[in-house]
Amino acid sequence: MKKSLILVVDDEAANRGLVRRVLDPLGYEVIEASDGEEALAVIAAQPPDLVLLDLVMPRMDGYAVVQALKSDPKTRLIPVVMLTSQDQLSEKIRAVQYGVDDYLYKPFHVVELTARVHSLLNLKRYTDELVHVSRVIEGIAEVVESRDRYTGTIASGSACTRSGSAARSSWEKTISGPCNWAASCTTSERSPFPT
Repeated sequence: MKKSLILVVDDEAANRGLVRRVLDPLGYEVIEASDGEEALAVIAAQPPDLVLLDLVMPRMDGYAVVQALKSDPKTRLIPVVMLTSQDQLSEKIRAVQYGVDDYLYKPFHVVELTARVHSLLNLKRYTDELVHVSRVIEGIAEVVESRDRYTGTIASGSACTRSGSAARSSWEKTISGPCNWAASCTTSERSPFPT
């Protein structure tokens, strides 16, 4: 099983180091970014399983990062935990409205951080499995829909024919193999009775 990848985004190197020292011994792979712009570049290159994000940073704050992540279909399901010293209720509510999945105050308790990280990574794993199953079901539905209901062959112009002739050819060989011999015979050859 591959290690879960966690991105820690904070403009303070000491804070990033502290989180790394907590999570590394638990078997997580930790990568770092020092501001929001760097975080988005890292995420584009190597999407993490979880983001631990500071709120107040230069160049791009945590709200802007969350907004960018949650508005992109490729990254919207990545859980984000806001780790910040901003302990006002209004900031917490605003973060949740932007799409933050959890909110922890600094200084955090190590047990609370690890419990929330573990919980969100499990949720991410289940979500990824559901997305995979959904794609498989959509693929099966596409194949079923594209079959001609009378002949059992793939209808021309369907999504399956557009997705690749090699796959279509393989599929057509499968469904028109030996069991479809009757279609190629004349009426007299098919019937054991004289006509």
